[in-house]
Amino acid sequence: MTVQTLWGYAQMYVYDTGRDLLDLGVVPLDNMLPETALMKLSWVLGQTDEHAEVLRLMRHPYAGETTAREPTTAT
Repeated sequence: MTVQTLWGYAQMYVYDTGRDLLDLGVVPLDNMLPETALMKLSWVLGQTDEHAEVLRLMRHPYAGETTAREPTTAT
């Protein structure tokens, strides 16, 4: 699950729908953009096909593709 905005996070625990998606196995990718997630997934699947390792690699920021928090200058 990604976001379509420049600022904001995929908040999966706020609504029932988000929790339902988590139960189905959807992986929240914080504030990663969809295009970035697609390219990263392509790279990750070139490294491994083990499910747990794919999840770990997708959630780990390697090149600033996610941020720990929003900048205070976001408008």
